[in-house]
Amino acid sequence: MTLDELAACPPPAHPSPPVQLDDGAMDIPAFGLGGWIFGDTYWNQPEHKDMVRTIHAALRNGVRHFDTASIYGNGRSEQLLGQQLRKIRNQVCIATKLMPAPLPVFRRRLKLSFQRLMTDYIDILYLHWPKLEVDYAPIIEHLESERKQGRIRAIGLSNFPPEEVKRCLSSGRIDVAQDGYNLLWRIPERDTAFYREHKIRRFAYSPLAQGILTDEAVGAFETAAGTGVGGAGAAGAAGTGGAAGADTGGAAGAAAADADGTRAADAAGAGVAGAGGTGGAGAGDGVAATNAGGAGAGAPETAAGTPGTAATANAGIPPRFHDGRKGLVFFREGTLDYTRQAVQDLHKTAGEFGSSLEKAALHFCIRPEGFDGLVTGARNRSQVEAVMQALTCGPPPELIRRIDEISREYHGRLPAGTNNMFGHSRRKGR
Repeated sequence: MTLDELAACPPPAHPSPPVQLDDGAMDIPAFGLGGWIFGDTYWNQPEHKDMVRTIHAALRNGVRHFDTASIYGNGRSEQLLGQQLRKIRNQVCIATKLMPAPLPVFRRRLKLSFQRLMTDYIDILYLHWPKLEVDYAPIIEHLESERKQGRIRAIGLSNFPPEEVKRCLSSGRIDVAQDGYNLLWRIPERDTAFYREHKIRRFAYSPLAQGILTDEAVGAFETAAGTGVGGAGAAGAAGTGGAAGADTGGAAGAAAADADGTRAADAAGAGVAGAGGTGGAGAGDGVAATNAGGAGAGAPETAAGTPGTAATANAGIPPRFHDGRKGLVFFREGTLDYTRQAVQDLHKTAGEFGSSLEKAALHFCIRPEGFDGLVTGARNRSQVEAVMQALTCGPPPELIRRIDEISREYHGRLPAGTNNMFGHSRRKGR
């Protein structure tokens, strides 16, 4: 099928209507495909042809919302989406994310994102992670100026706690927020009243906990527990080992930034590919992964010094998660056994109602008291199709109630003081 034919595919039956912004300026499709996996070393990398097929499968299944970030693969994800969506640009919603930085640096990064995405407007521009040492006011004011010119349609924040959101609200309107949220990570629930008060729409990224909340993962956990399979290298001090990155699609740091969020690599240029797909990978974004041995090592902060540490030899962590995901708080020493048991209990309960774990996990996130929409990644066509199938009709309310109970018990066992599922700290500077 041609791209035009793919774009003509009707959207699937979906329990959530489009997410309408408070000012009525635009409707955002409630489901978005995350692009973090497209070119970033945090993940076990699919081949380029498979990434293209994933995007085409999403279009074929009615997906019209695509989420990426400038630091996903140091621009490669933006570049790939730009190449694949440029011919049908006015039929899709494109969201990307930039790290806060001094305004001259931020403007340069924004220009690179426009170039890589091959578009003259961006539907949603998120600030990716809070940086306490950066003044948000000039950035938000600049984005408001871009909004008035029609180059940005909505302004969003990703991974920002309410106190940091307030700093931004003093300089402009915030339309959308994106946070990691799933059955294993429920911290964002405490901020629900705040976002509703300020009429900010919310999207959950990693609703499947980066693949942990899937039927396939259940067997992988059982095998790993029975054989003692482990991986090499625990997350250690800053700049060493496999510290965690962030969301699938969208929503967190995959590469380490320097203390001030800028790098001399900005001068390296955009490396923007042309229509034929040639050219650089978008180096020069200013947020290249520089930590030795870090597979997408902890942006904006390293995981060093946060509560809990990765199991010394990753014993019991399924091999499929021996990429950047092994640094997630769910795999930390003292938590891994609880994670394994919770996933098994959730899977068993879903099965009692004739549901997959994926279906139960996705619908949990968009229940009425949950988020407005979802962003999740996929590495191939079959994963896209499985997610879209899971979204077509919801499980019975009793199943949601049961998994909610299991989830709450598990969440109470997580290390106190952890701000996000990647273990990033929110301290100022380093």
